[in-house]
Amino acid sequence: MSCIKSISYSRGAISAPAHCHDTDHLILVCSGLVDVIISGRTYSIAQPSVIFISHLEDHIFYGVDSSYTRYVINIDFTEAYQKLSENTRLLSPYLNLHTISSHVLEVSSIIEPLTIFFNTLRGEVNAHDFPDGETALLQCIFQLLFRHNPDFFSNPTANRSTYVRDIQLRLHRNPAEDISFSALAKQYHISYSYLSHKFKSETGYSIGRYRYLCRLSLAKNLLVSTEYSISEIASRCGFSDVSNFGRNFLKDEGCTPTSFRKQNASKHLL
Repeated sequence: MSCIKSISYSRGAISAPAHCHDTDHLILVCSGLVDVIISGRTYSIAQPSVIFISHLEDHIFYGVDSSYTRYVINIDFTEAYQKLSENTRLLSPYLNLHTISSHVLEVSSIIEPLTIFFNTLRGEVNAHDFPDGETALLQCIFQLLFRHNPDFFSNPTANRSTYVRDIQLRLHRNPAEDISFSALAKQYHISYSYLSHKFKSETGYSIGRYRYLCRLSLAKNLLVSTEYSISEIASRCGFSDVSNFGRNFLKDEGCTPTSFRKQNASKHLL
């Protein structure tokens, strides 16, 4: 199974409201001007750059000019983490959301080899007959970015507990799972208070908030990409009932799930 869900190349102006996906994004801006807001942080991009966006983060692109060209790779977080388990530092922009200094890495000096790698990867993904080759090319892209600016990639495993990493992956794989955090703590033979403290210190989120963001990300994707009813989406994402889902969605997104679907379903969301 490939850790890459899709890769696309496009050009020209785009317009989409704030949104998120159920995959992580690796975006190569080859040319043009674009402004982007990621989790409340604004970036103005005027030269070749790579943008890292976690599936837990809202983002919006605007101010795009006609010369704007980009590649977009959609990455399955859990598959990528497993396949790159010996090189998790390469995934640190997605793992260390609370500590990264920027979502954007300027790449003018390496734009030619990067473009070759992205275009080659697009051909491999379209052929879809060699998943390991896709992973190898993705790793080459990350390694090229790392060699370009190693300081951009912090080491997520240097002080990270194995159980925190395992729980992160578990929540990503199945955000709807109904398991108490006390039960999780018992599985690792630690107290809930200690687990709660370690998870917050290492991820920047409480366990409850982290699971909620995973559920919200999945819900947004289902709202835009499926015709499931609101109640079915609430159930599939682990919310206790449709009222609870709607109330929390409105609080975080400023609109109801139905309004979000109407605003976004017909748009191409980058």
